[in-house]
Amino acid sequence: MRVADPVVSKTPAFAEPRTVFDVRDLRIEAHWAALHDKDQLARERYRTLAVRLLSLNSRRKMKTLLVTSAEEGEGKTTVAINLAWSLAKSLEGRVLFLDANPGASPLTRVLGPHARRGWMDIAEGSCSFGDACCMARPNGLYMLTPGGYSPAGDDALLSPSFDKLIASLEADFDLIIIDSPAILESPGAQRLASLADGTVFVVRAGHTHHRAVTEGLTLLPPERRLGLVLNESDVENESPSKQNKKPMGRSVRRSRQG
Repeated sequence: MRVADPVVSKTPAFAEPRTVFDVRDLRIEAHWAALHDKDQLARERYRTLAVRLLSLNSRRKMKTLLVTSAEEGEGKTTVAINLAWSLAKSLEGRVLFLDANPGASPLTRVLGPHARRGWMDIAEGSCSFGDACCMARPNGLYMLTPGGYSPAGDDALLSPSFDKLIASLEADFDLIIIDSPAILESPGAQRLASLADGTVFVVRAGHTHHRAVTEGLTLLPPERRLGLVLNESDVENESPSKQNKKPMGRSVRRSRQG
């Protein structure tokens, strides 16, 4: 008598995005230094930040990395997109940048027609991942915008369908960088901070009141705080004539709370 072979469930093959483009063909914002060659100093700082986070990742095995700030206008999207681009170049694996800001965002404006569909559409079941995601060369960074704008806005981040989406993406990607709304202004961002494996907190030098920073940090679980990026800090060790504001500080600074 022949015994039937056991049934082995197979994980569906990863569906590559239908939209692939060269980032050099886009009108990249000037402060996205990691994506162009116009500011080598800032570009090197983002590379250093990526290396440090990869070192942390080798010990903590993170899948989802949240980038947030206390308030809007801190430069968190600038840090997030530059970091994601640098990580995609350094990490041997798939890196996804997920723009979790419902509605118009800098990435949505830059991608233009490529941003018509996104994670909201996938979560609602109106399109596939391959239709909504796009991939940018030469670093091979995958990008997901919100896509179809929903009047519910922040509520989309609180829905069970978003949780299921993140779980499915974790199965296909080695690292997911989530650019969230400002944590003091968004219940969705606060929930993301409790779910993500690690959080980078962005503070704009000379702009954010220390009370807002302290309040924002209290909303981050201590065990998930990776550190703080001081954005637009003055460059040191340069002559006064060459000093200007750079897109990010020299490093991730560990927060005192963890």
